[in-house]
Amino acid sequence: MNKILLVGRLVRDAELSFLAGTGTPKVTFTIAVDRAYQKDKDNKKTDFINCEQIGKHVEKLSAYLTKGKLLGVEGELN
Repeated sequence: MNKILLVGRLVRDAELSFLAGTGTPKVTFTIAVDRAYQKDKDNKKTDFINCEQIGKHVEKLSAYLTKGKLLGVEGELN
């Protein structure tokens, strides 16, 4: 099973584009996810995860995906 669940903040506003040929909408965004366990509390570690979502619903969704918003993402890791 390939399933991932991430909670983090958007690094910048989401970018809406359309797939060539089909015209299907695609939104891309990056979220910053802090690591839960860290030995050194002074040097906090953060992972930056690039995400994309495809489908008709992303046209409306992209208007809400703005920099700094807290976001939960569920999907598969590729």
